[in-house]
Amino acid sequence: MKLFAKSVAALVLVLTICLAGFFAYVSRPKTESSGDIARVAAVLRPLSDVTSLYRISSNDSSAEFRIGHIVGSTNEIGGDIALTDSYLDLSSTTIDARSLSTGNRLADNLMANFSLRTNQPENAFIVFTPKYIGSPGTIALGKPISFDLPGTLAIAGVSKPVIFHATLLKRKDFIIVTATSSMERSDFGIWAPGLSDTVGLSVSLEAKKIN
Repeated sequence: MKLFAKSVAALVLVLTICLAGFFAYVSRPKTESSGDIARVAAVLRPLSDVTSLYRISSNDSSAEFRIGHIVGSTNEIGGDIALTDSYLDLSSTTIDARSLSTGNRLADNLMANFSLRTNQPENAFIVFTPKYIGSPGTIALGKPISFDLPGTLAIAGVSKPVIFHATLLKRKDFIIVTATSSMERSDFGIWAPGLSDTVGLSVSLEAKKIN
């Protein structure tokens, strides 16, 4: 009986140590973001003298994901957009994945350590590379224009095609782009037990004219 009691006590001790270690691992603080998305974001060059070039202002932009009741967002997003009156070109759009926040520290740490694995340097950024270069129609001042924006989304080492449904509004010295899409997290190997497989994506970009 005493031997059995000692065995149970030893087992409980081992389980306690394992659980404590697991909790300490999953709750490790996430790695801090780069803090300067413009330094790593792609840039474009004007294709002609009539091309206007705009650069995404992270202070006035945001990217958001929604998975079940969990919502995460960041304003660390960068890239360039080139426009004429009838032509649109976009650079790759880069998001600092380490800056994504749900407002819940434990959820953020789980996201960094398991879901997006952003604590690994190669997963520090989410990149959308558009496959759209052309004319969505006449781009007139003050008149919104809607179009589909296909491209490739790279998350945590996995790249998959996605289509964003976008609206562009041109102002005198800046443009506003809003876009929505969705993805299946299982396609990207994103671990999030108990939550929906479908992830809603949305971005709101304000890009300032730089030429």
